[in-house]
Parts: sequence; structure tokens; C-alpha cells
Amino acid sequence: MGNNYAAAGFANAEALVKAMCDREAAHLGAFIGFCRKNGLVDALQDQDWRTFARKYNGPGQVDHYAALLGAAYDRHAAHTAAAPGDQVLHLLDSGPAVRKLQELLSAAGSNIEPDGVFEQQTEAAVRQFQGDHGLAADGVVGSRTWAALRS
Repeated sequence: MGNNYAAAGFANAEALVKAMCDREAAHLGAFIGFCRKNGLVDALQDQDWRTFARKYNGPGQVDHYAALLGAAYDRHAAHTAAAPGDQVLHLLDSGPAVRKLQELLSAAGSNIEPDGVFEQQTEAAVRQFQGDHGLAADGVVGSRTWAALRS
């Protein structure tokens, strides 16, 4: 919602709308920013769907939304399991797995310095790599992107 622009990391509602129209990754970045600002990250990481549903959707139908979230997580986790040691990475992630990603992108020809922070330059390199290798160029690094980076 437009009134959540600040929590999503934007200066005003217009900047939020412009980013949403610009690219899909902006939606993910806004959602992550919103979750961080509103204390939802722990609930997501802990797969505490009831807490997430209550804080995100409000007090109505918590059990209903929690069940939907849990089912969606289970469905997608079963289809997107990454190779051992890999994890799904996207804009705003950081850490050793991002550094590994950046090193592989660099080895594949991207002009990127591994620093362990998944920012816009890393996302652009991922999208370019994905497009060049016949993958959906969504900027999200899952099992297919990891496999292509290693081949």
C-alpha cells in the first residue's frame, strides 16, 4: 500500500509506485524492506506463519493466512531445493553465499568485485548471466542459476 512507502524504503509514495512499475526486483526489495522495518524477518526465518500472518495481515483470519503461508512455503521449498550449501539469493542479501555467487559471476566474465553484498550491480550481473544462459532473468539465484554458474 502506498502509505507504507517509508517502511518499504522509499522517500515517498510516488517513488514507491515508480519503482514498482520499473522492475519486478523492486517489489521484492520493497517487501524485504517492509518486513525488516516491521519486525517480520524473524517470523519468516523461523517459519512462524501465525506471527507473520498476524503482523502482516492483521488480527483477522490469522489461522487461515498462516495455513496458506505454510502450504506455499512447503510447495515452493520442495521445487526449489538448492544443491547442498547453496541457498536462494536475491537483492539485499549478504554474507558468504553472496560472496561465492559474486566470485562465480566474476569467473564467468562479469565485471563485479566480490564483497558479499547483493546490491543492484550484483542483481544486474545475475540477470545478464541468466539471460545469456537461457534462464529466466529474474535476478533471483536459485538451484538452476547455481548449476549454470558451476558448469
